Formats: sequence, C-alpha cells, structure tokens
Amino acid sequence: DLACTLTGRPEVLMLDEPTTGLDPESRHRVLELLRSLRAAGVAVLVTTHYLEEAEALADRISIMRAGRVVKEGTREEIVADQPSVISFRTPERDLPPLPGATVSRDVARTTVESEDLQESLTTLLAWARKHDVRLHDLSARTATLESVFLGVAEDDRHDTHPTEEMAR
Repeated sequence: DLACTLTGRPEVLMLDEPTTGLDPESRHRVLELLRSLRAAGVAVLVTTHYLEEAEALADRISIMRAGRVVKEGTREEIVADQPSVISFRTPERDLPPLPGATVSRDVARTTVESEDLQESLTTLLAWARKHDVRLHDLSARTATLESVFLGVAEDDRHDTHPTEEMAR
C-alpha cells in the first residue's frame, strides 16, 4: 500500500498505522523512508499506537481520547507537565529530602517522580557518595509520551460514569 501511495510523489502523505504487523527490519525500513520523505519536504501525517514511532518521527503530536484531541504540541510541550522518573534498588538507609519529588518505596525498588530531574538526581548521587551507598540498577528518564497517554487513559477511566460503563 505504501509503495502505491508514493508513485505519484505526493506533497502530503496520510498513513494509518503504517508499521502494524511488520517485522522489526521492515518496520525500521518504513520509518527510515518516512524520515527521508519528511526531509524531502513531504508533509507526513501518521496515526499510530506505537508511541516511540510518534516520538521518533513527529514534529507535532496529538493525543486523542473519545474522538477528541486532548493533548497537542511538540513532544517537549506534551510531556512538560509530567514528572521525570528515577528508580533504583531500595537501599537500607533513609533517603535525603527531595523537594518537588514524590518518593515511593517497596521492598525491591524505590521510585522518585520529580519535577526537576537534574536537581533530584544530583541530590541523590551526592547523598549516596557521602554515605557510601550504591544505587544499584539506577535509571533516570524524562517523562515519555507513554506516561502522558497512560495518564489520559486513566483520566478516561475516572470520567466514565457507571451507566456508560454498562453500555460498553
């Protein structure tokens, strides 16, 4: 289908789930083709549930719920109000105060949701060095489109009334 679409050298290309069902190598080739088309000035509109594709390809992204756009902008604009996440194996010591962060701990892992990733990570690493604590399996990442999408889906579940739920 994609090959047929490209025969006329379109200025605008609209694709619905172009990589669904493809093996990883074919998927990679399609994404490279779409990047090259974009670079050549073709406007590419893609609908996808693969959020990593949206992050990799799109200048602008729209997230829809119930047929309406609920978030729109660049990747950076969309994730701006979402916390970054730091996680590591739970140490036996109490952690330092982390202003602007929410800490959740269980037996195995500690997760820090932070409004300021750099500040929280710097504080944690300085504390770990000072107290000779290893933060095993440490990972730190900014918010993702997936976290925004899941938040929108969670909002949708909370907004659903019992009568609407029964009708589904």
